[in-house]
Amino acid sequence: MKNESILFSILMPVYNGEKYIGKSIASVIEQTYENWELIIVDDASTDGTANIISSFSDKRIHYIRLQHNADQLNALLEAGKRASGQYIMFLHSDDTFTDNRALERILRAISIHSKKDGFYADIPTMDEDGKSIGLLKADNSKYNRLIKRIIFSYAGNPRFDVFVVRKSIFDGPVKINYLTDNTIYYLNCLSEKPILDIKKIEPWYRYRLYKGNYINSDIGKFVATNGPFRTIKRLYDAQLFMPSWVFKSRFVFRLLRKTGLWRFIPLKKNKKDPEALDAYLANWFIDLKNNSYPDILLKQITAIRQSISTLHNRAKPYEIFKIPDKIYDGKDARSFYKDYISGNLPKIYLDLLDKDYDHIVTTQELVTTVERIKKFICLDTDIIIK
Repeated sequence: MKNESILFSILMPVYNGEKYIGKSIASVIEQTYENWELIIVDDASTDGTANIISSFSDKRIHYIRLQHNADQLNALLEAGKRASGQYIMFLHSDDTFTDNRALERILRAISIHSKKDGFYADIPTMDEDGKSIGLLKADNSKYNRLIKRIIFSYAGNPRFDVFVVRKSIFDGPVKINYLTDNTIYYLNCLSEKPILDIKKIEPWYRYRLYKGNYINSDIGKFVATNGPFRTIKRLYDAQLFMPSWVFKSRFVFRLLRKTGLWRFIPLKKNKKDPEALDAYLANWFIDLKNNSYPDILLKQITAIRQSISTLHNRAKPYEIFKIPDKIYDGKDARSFYKDYISGNLPKIYLDLLDKDYDHIVTTQELVTTVERIKKFICLDTDIIIK
């Protein structure tokens, strides 16, 4: 494939983004490399977003408006269905490309590293007015050290969620890991290829930091923490974790995090250690509580710890013989939180977060759905078929 024939699909979700989306779109149109498509999914905005988008007449821009607010990852999934490019990337509606040659640099990287699954980079940051304020450094560590950094950062993504990947990778691991489960896109812990082959290249993306950022709200904190719970559970299930002594002393754990001495502790592989995960979650609970994170996250950690400590017990069943009308995946974390706050969360989820039980009883027909419910909350609880 000649480089000139490579089509980039740029996916842009937006919700009430009238303040900045014009600048985001303009940064795409200004690219010197012109073989791109911009797929904008408007997540039922109620401001002037649609009018700003319609002011651009470029045929390479495709606009889709959702009738009901579906959350960002669902909007990206919808955009992905329309993508026809060989490479796919995201550009959020309040961010921009670094300059007009951003796509050219990515294209050059593709020509040099044509067999890579994708690319990532450091991310320059800007303030509300577009003034440069810093640089987010993406971790370029090898696998073992990268996994340890993820664990010690409470499953923060040290390579961030800004990437360019092949369409086959987007339609496979990225769609499952990131867009559906809201976990780190490049980790395939239980597969033969546990991490995607992605290459760090020159920056192409500018990220806007400002007080109104979604991440600073309670709902943003929930979404940004619910996914990491799932990432840690995946690492634990894949038998990739740290020894329990690292977490049992809060002083030691905090010291290792602060000094970076965790780098010298080997991963504990090929054996699940419930004590290690429980102690790790106990530290996470304290830090979330001390930083005034939403109470639902504290409930979730408590439920996960209970599921670990009572695994394989058979004294206290919780029966599920009827499935609620609404089932949540990682991509629906924002909707889950809104339903919790409004009192509309299905009773099964409230029970699994609050009740004292050590296994779930259900029917064969409902097992798959019950597993989805467990997966969202990150429970380790056994399921017994009745």
